[in-house]
Amino acid sequence: MVRIVLTPPAGRADLMFPWPVVTEFLQRTDAVVSPGTEPVHVDLDAQLMHLLAEL
Repeated sequence: MVRIVLTPPAGRADLMFPWPVVTEFLQRTDAVVSPGTEPVHVDLDAQLMHLLAEL
């Protein structure tokens, strides 16, 4: 099992996933966006600025 813990300011979420599911998900995402090529697909700085502007 893979445990993912999210702790935003308002609460907490403990998520558990079978490792084969996580492995398959990561393999599929790597097939779409190869590691290291993320900036070609998404402007993370612009997305972060957009999210922060909503606060």
